[in-house]
Amino acid sequence: MLPILLYEPLPLIYLCGGATLLATGENGLLLMSASLFYWAGALIWVIRSKNRRTDVLASRGYPTHKFLLFPESLYEFRPFFYSFVGILLLRNTGQTIWLVTGALLILWAIYCLYRRSVNRRHLNRYQYKSAKLKTRLF
Repeated sequence: MLPILLYEPLPLIYLCGGATLLATGENGLLLMSASLFYWAGALIWVIRSKNRRTDVLASRGYPTHKFLLFPESLYEFRPFFYSFVGILLLRNTGQTIWLVTGALLILWAIYCLYRRSVNRRHLNRYQYKSAKLKTRLF
């Protein structure tokens, strides 16, 4: 079992490592492995976020986003897709408009992830477990 100091930042390590290798790598095999690292970090992030949610709508299985025609799984990966495209734009273009667009996409993805973490943290997991236990007892 991994220590908690390594286990908790693991998705962020995968995301940052993959993004760094994507931005600086030249070899095709390196770019492929970097994108796999990046998407593995995104997948772990989404799975942990889904399992740790304590808000009421998510626990009852209702869609929690406003895009009802957009599947929940694609909605969850949207900020990671934005940052991935932003990194590719920063990496592969030399024109100013595309560099600014890539930087804005990355900043928007970071903002979306921050807002999601704030909106989904209604209770910490110890409060959630005790509230769940109280509802079972009564």
